[in-house]
Amino acid sequence: SFSDAGGTGIRGGTTSVRFTVIQSEPTPEPEPEPNPNPTPEGVPNETNTGPTNRAILQERGSFNVTQEGAVVENFIIRNGGSVTISANNVTLRNFVIENPQTSGAAIKFASNDITGGLIEDGEIFGGTATNGVSGSNYTARRLHLHHLQADAFRVKSNVTIEYCYVHDFGIAPKSHGDGV
Repeated sequence: SFSDAGGTGIRGGTTSVRFTVIQSEPTPEPEPEPNPNPTPEGVPNETNTGPTNRAILQERGSFNVTQEGAVVENFIIRNGGSVTISANNVTLRNFVIENPQTSGAAIKFASNDITGGLIEDGEIFGGTATNGVSGSNYTARRLHLHHLQADAFRVKSNVTIEYCYVHDFGIAPKSHGDGV
């Protein structure tokens, strides 16, 4: 050490510092988190699509989601309801829509400008709905759609459908019924 700043002035005593360098392996990257909703193996069917836990479903009526980024989950709509999505980045998860009474879709995106929708782990069946899900800019995952008057999915644009099980659609008289 020196008496003045910058290593100038009168030289003082010396200081010894001892240290040991130990070579070690670098810390490994942590394992990635598992996907909380993995795609089941095999062909989609009634046992590996639809709601993941029916025991926690809460009964409710029709509703319109207007809050951006909303997550609506764990619901059942019986005998007469439907869902309208009027906001971006809405998620519907773990649900049943039973006997939707509407001349349109059981789940409908209110506008083609709405983006980022995610509909997963649900079942839609019966009633007078002409379609199960209708709209643009959404992902449908692990849905079980059946016994619908016309179409399972009414796709407009930019839609991803993953691991869904659709059957018994187009059951209305004179319906031609499309899966997608």
